[in-house]
Order: sequence, then structure tokens, then C-alpha cells
Amino acid sequence: MSQEDEQFLADALEKIADGESAEEVLDVKARRGERKSAAIQKANKKSSLRRQHALAWMQAAKTPEDEGGLGMALEEAAHEVSKYFPFSAETLLQYFRVKHRVEAVNPYRLN
Repeated sequence: MSQEDEQFLADALEKIADGESAEEVLDVKARRGERKSAAIQKANKKSSLRRQHALAWMQAAKTPEDEGGLGMALEEAAHEVSKYFPFSAETLLQYFRVKHRVEAVNPYRLN
């Protein structure tokens, strides 16, 4: 992926995380039959909250012991957290890396 594409995607994901419509930010529209029902929107919101919660657990698990964490390596933390959430360790690692890559691009973004 080109640096320009990466920047576009990082900016788009940040705007979406801040509550803007993904369709508007990415300039896409649902095709016929792809409309999102209220039930699908609720399921997506629930999944997003689970993901945020799992990532918070991972961050706490990898925090050094002298700072109140468990001092785990990132991969070990992902493996442990995947036991309690409906995400594989690989998926959690990907979510974690993308989240921290976006924060590195804009460290002043409020969560």
C-alpha cells in the first residue's frame, strides 16, 4: 500500500472512530440489499465495544508489573485475552497494531 493510501486510510479510520459516517468518509454507498437494519447496527456496535474492551485488557496485561500490570509480551497478552473474547489472538494483534499505528499518526487524538 502506498504511503498516500495509508494516510487516507488512517485519516478515514480516525474520522469513523470519531463518529462520522463510514459511507460518507469513504465515499461508498450500500448496494441494493445491503442496507443495514437496526439489528445489524446494534450487533456492529456490540462488536465494537467488545473489541475496545479486549484491547483495553491487552494494554493492561502488557503494562509492566511495577506499574500495576501483568508485564506480558504483546503476543502473550493477545493469547490470554482471546480466551475471554470472541476474537482470535491473531485478530487481536491486528486490531492492536492498527489502533496504535493510527495513534502514532495523530498522537493528539482523544479516545
